Amino acid sequence: MTDLQIIKKKIFDEEKIEYLLEQLGCENIKSEQQGQLITAKLPDSIESSNNRSVQVKVRESLSSYIRSKNIQGDIYNLVQYIQECDLCQAKYWVCNVLNYDIIFNDYKPKKDWNEKLHNILKKRQKEFVPSVNIYIPENTLLQYAQIPSYEWWEEGLLCKTQIEFEIGLDGNGGSDKIIFPVRDENRLLLTVKERFTHEFEEHHKDMKYFYAYPYNRQLNIFNLHRAKEYIIDEVYVFEGEKTCMFSWQWGIKNTVSTQGKEISPLQIRKLIQLNCKIIFVFDKDVSIEFFDKYKSQLRTRLSYCILDVDNLFKEKESPIDKGKETFLKLINNINYRFKI
Repeated sequence: MTDLQIIKKKIFDEEKIEYLLEQLGCENIKSEQQGQLITAKLPDSIESSNNRSVQVKVRESLSSYIRSKNIQGDIYNLVQYIQECDLCQAKYWVCNVLNYDIIFNDYKPKKDWNEKLHNILKKRQKEFVPSVNIYIPENTLLQYAQIPSYEWWEEGLLCKTQIEFEIGLDGNGGSDKIIFPVRDENRLLLTVKERFTHEFEEHHKDMKYFYAYPYNRQLNIFNLHRAKEYIIDEVYVFEGEKTCMFSWQWGIKNTVSTQGKEISPLQIRKLIQLNCKIIFVFDKDVSIEFFDKYKSQLRTRLSYCILDVDNLFKEKESPIDKGKETFLKLINNINYRFKI
């Protein structure tokens, strides 16, 4: 039984259908057909006339029908329509309203016939860094579960954002690793980056993050394929990929990542070719002296670094570690911007 089915059964057993409809803003909620059908009116913000537009069958499947919109499905489809959200967000909304624990029982790892090869490649990654990145087949991602990470959701990364960045769970080790694809500026797949969850990272301190397939991060700029249409006057350059994800969620989409502190000549060349101001927003422990070694390479493009002169962050904290308000304060305050 999947987690979605478990939640529906719980709603049915606890007779929470009418309460759920109330929380959705439905009105004129009535029980019909000797208790086998619940009908209701859509919220006034959507529709103001049909008192029986919403119909939910009182059974474990919680089949639903929005008559006036001709939308058939189950209770999740009803939530998606009224809340204007996707399936994952609908599931979180239901669990939050009913105070249910969020579970992921619908995930079953697929058999990976190349498991031994992947393990070899993961070990080799420490020793071998390719001089040229090689594309891997798109269907490589089929071995992973395309399910947003609950751990990252708790940190504030919304399901919608996780879906946009293709975040999922490792298909070989259950849900002990969070994954996301790494693509080039043309959206071609280069590798898959994995991270052990907090529960397992204590046992893997030497490789908390790793690439599942050989990859040289110095040859690529992360998130450029998404951000390039938003890069007009300036581009923000971060150390970490996760900073790009949160920045994207908070409406700052002209952002990319070097996937590490050191910046390679090829990465600088790619940034210069964007033909705009380059603004580096690295972690707290990076000073303006750090960028001195890149001055000569950046001389053809107006470049800045943003520094935390007011001590908004602790040592080694990233620009997104204190939330949206502090992040926007950092990048929008001109007094924090220093020319390189």
